Amino acid sequence: MPVIDLQRRMRQLGEIRIGQVVPTSNGKTRPDKLATFRFTSPSRPTLERIASTYGGDVREWTPANGGPAEWEVITSSKHVPVIVPPQAVTQWYEFYRGSMCARRCDGQFEQKSDQPCMCDPEQRDCSLTTRLNVMLRDVPPVGLWLLTTHGYYAAVELPPVADLLSRGGGNIGGWLSLEERRIVGEDGTKRFMVPTLDIDASPAQLLSGQGAAAVSGTGATSAAVSTEQPAPAVDSGRQAPAIESAPQQPAGTDWLARLEATQQLQEIFDLHKECREAGEMTPYLDEQMRNRADDLRQASRGNGVSPPSGSRAPDIDGQPEQAPLSADEGDTGDDADALWMQIVAAAGSEWTTSRLEEAFAYHHEGALPATASTQQLREFLAGIKSGRVTPGDRVKSSADATGEQVPF
Repeated sequence: MPVIDLQRRMRQLGEIRIGQVVPTSNGKTRPDKLATFRFTSPSRPTLERIASTYGGDVREWTPANGGPAEWEVITSSKHVPVIVPPQAVTQWYEFYRGSMCARRCDGQFEQKSDQPCMCDPEQRDCSLTTRLNVMLRDVPPVGLWLLTTHGYYAAVELPPVADLLSRGGGNIGGWLSLEERRIVGEDGTKRFMVPTLDIDASPAQLLSGQGAAAVSGTGATSAAVSTEQPAPAVDSGRQAPAIESAPQQPAGTDWLARLEATQQLQEIFDLHKECREAGEMTPYLDEQMRNRADDLRQASRGNGVSPPSGSRAPDIDGQPEQAPLSADEGDTGDDADALWMQIVAAAGSEWTTSRLEEAFAYHHEGALPATASTQQLREFLAGIKSGRVTPGDRVKSSADATGEQVPF
């Protein structure tokens, strides 16, 4: 029998990241987002298997905090088949001093000091941190890979999926994907990547405990994930179907052909709605429709034609997703903390902390101050002092949007 007070867990093989640190012209570094998944691990053979499956080259990597040297591979895939174990998602409000976590709170109680939450709910010092553990379905060895994000959308979208998974009665197959989101501001459209989890099971299967059999490939597959080998079945007594080599369209409707025939934005919006209502929308179809809408918008601007009414992307309520980096990848030391305090002091009473964070995200493609480099913070401070950055520089809520709300 196991020890009663000892919590068991699988070995962590490495981390999945959607950001990296890149050098700047002044000899320093800054965080940079990626459009595909990046894996880091102490094991080079493990990453070589990942590279052979999902693309990329394995190279040496040293964490920014000076930790032990590891290996990394930036793949060419933004859809990866995974197995999601029970209790896959954890969430905390966390505050770091350098690379040390000084606070970890659930919004009511701070765990390290065993005291009530120390933050003002309207102006939190702590960053919302979401962690997702998955197993790679098609790459040995067996173990967990950790994805950490500080973004708003992952924080609100991953936990409900985890709740469904906890009702599934076992390990559930699915797809870990990167999805592009957009926010529209006065300086134009800003794009950022959001990690999502797509489950290969219907809600009815999950609620009935049959979800462990759903380890099949779906339309979430991208062209970058091309294999025709059968996916290993979860130990549930059922055979898992093979992974499809490319996104397959429903037999009844050729949505891609209809998309190619569209000439107006409204036609794309109507097609998107029809596909959703038919229950046949997949991440791949959604991405193709968004790209087609962007192409039509750019063509309209090039011809001097304004897009039709209702064609603007909806404003998004809440903070934009940043390019998530782990604590060891950002410049979050004392210098960054001191700069943020200077920003708060320079902003004055007309600013709140949340409004400052929104303005920072507005000017930095959705990134939040918690993972900003000192150079970005200095530039933002200069903008506050010069008046170039104002309290109105923020993502508008959906209540501010005009016209019909559209899916992209």
